Amino acid sequence: MHFLILEDHPAIQLVIEQTISKLYPESEMEFHNNTENAIESLVSQEFNFLITDIQIGDKKDLELAQKCKEKEIPFLVYTSHLNRTIIELCYNLGCRSYVCKSSKIEDLIAGITALVEGLKYNCTNTRQYIEDAKSRNDFIPKVQFTDAEYPIIMAQINGESTIELSKRLNKSKSTIRNQRIHLMLKNDCSMEEVARRFLFWHTPG
Repeated sequence: MHFLILEDHPAIQLVIEQTISKLYPESEMEFHNNTENAIESLVSQEFNFLITDIQIGDKKDLELAQKCKEKEIPFLVYTSHLNRTIIELCYNLGCRSYVCKSSKIEDLIAGITALVEGLKYNCTNTRQYIEDAKSRNDFIPKVQFTDAEYPIIMAQINGESTIELSKRLNKSKSTIRNQRIHLMLKNDCSMEEVARRFLFWHTPG
């Protein structure tokens, strides 16, 4: 049994390693602390299961989970994040177990066992969150944007005016305004909401 694990905190790596070793002593594990190397291994080697965090460094990232879906590899998400958007995206990508890092070790054990046995599992905290979330509206979609639109979002976050941005990028004010409009139409929200969504998905926390 071969596990690929994406986790950038050594202490949590150790917890995962010890848990898997106790459950499945004959298993092999390969750890990575960045998404790029983990994807390279996933593409070049054969793995039975994957365990992944979704925040590596300063950005939330589901690229590895997307690769798992393409290769039809069952995976467990082990994360600090409890948000309906993230949970739904993970399950849409084929997540088998979702375990919050604030849960007890018993939840991690149950999640890994479910992963291996082909069952679905949500930890205690996740189940409670999902139940509570039914009365909340905390769905935060990812922002759709191109590389050319990135400066527009950052200008919104930093309070930079259209005139200032126009001068800095050497673009006409009309072009800047059109890019803002395109961003709002594409994401079906205001620029303030575009900035809020961007900050949620692309900053630590």
